[in-house]
Amino acid sequence: MIDISKLPKLMYEGKPSLPPQKDDLERLYNLIVDNFCLTVLEFGCGYSTLVIEQALKENKRKWDTLENKPEVRNPNMFECHSIDTNEKWIAECESYSDIFFWCFDSKRFEYNGKLCHVYDNLPSILPDFIYIDGPDPLSVYDWGYNMPMAADLLLMEPLLIPGTIVLIDGRTNNARFLENNLQRNWKFRWDKEEDYTLMILEEVRLGKINAIGRDILEYINDNFKS
Repeated sequence: MIDISKLPKLMYEGKPSLPPQKDDLERLYNLIVDNFCLTVLEFGCGYSTLVIEQALKENKRKWDTLENKPEVRNPNMFECHSIDTNEKWIAECESYSDIFFWCFDSKRFEYNGKLCHVYDNLPSILPDFIYIDGPDPLSVYDWGYNMPMAADLLLMEPLLIPGTIVLIDGRTNNARFLENNLQRNWKFRWDKEEDYTLMILEEVRLGKINAIGRDILEYINDNFKS
């Protein structure tokens, strides 16, 4: 369990940012640790970035105790790559974290004739956990809309490994857009009270070297030395 009270206080342009949301951050941390996620792609950095980093460090700590590690084809194990459109906000988060940060603009896009947006670039990783809490609505306001409708996941979908988890913080309209347009076998759960959507790509696994965290979690539990 993570202690949210110990997180540093993030500032933006000399003023405190919005305070960390305990329930949201604990949910994020527990999903990554409980599913032993290996690689995270985050849209929208902030307190979540610091929590993701701690969760991945916990997973790596367990992994490092294994004498005979399973073979996994993943060159980006225990990495988080965080994308944001705001260079100043990235600089603030970067001062507290060793995560890979990327500043990309979002651009207007049409997916099958539907108005949406995508970032103009993505890091070359294959995540097994994706957290969507960006971009800031103000970053797309000049299109005449202040409702981000991220379609990046639709473009990434063919590449994702079965078992991939997606957590969307709020952005229910965006989550429904994704649900209506994704093509593979996704399981969706919308929590109205807690204001999040959880998605899991439920398909037959590809093979042992294409494993994600949950595929090797039983092995970890059997061999982990506390």
